Amino acid sequence: MRQFFFRILARFDSGCASVSHTSSVALDRPLSLKERMELHLHLLMCGFCRRYRRQLIIIQKLSTRMSLDDNSDQLIFPGLNEEARERIRRAIDPNAGL
Repeated sequence: MRQFFFRILARFDSGCASVSHTSSVALDRPLSLKERMELHLHLLMCGFCRRYRRQLIIIQKLSTRMSLDDNSDQLIFPGLNEEARERIRRAIDPNAGL
């Protein structure tokens, strides 16, 4: 019975390439009902695409927490205090503090 169900779903499946694109687009704009249905049907069957979608969401959340400093092109991580930032700068470039 389960195999029969997955065979029926596979007929409507648009494939991993299409779903990975749709997952990415979903972060930028709301999906239409058809796009949402195709995405969720595929995610029911494909663990790889579920993992990919989770990773995209994590990357988006992390990137929205970072910002560029107005005075330079360096990234600022708001969760770090100034002392920790300075240690990281020295570890990356030992000549930076000189």
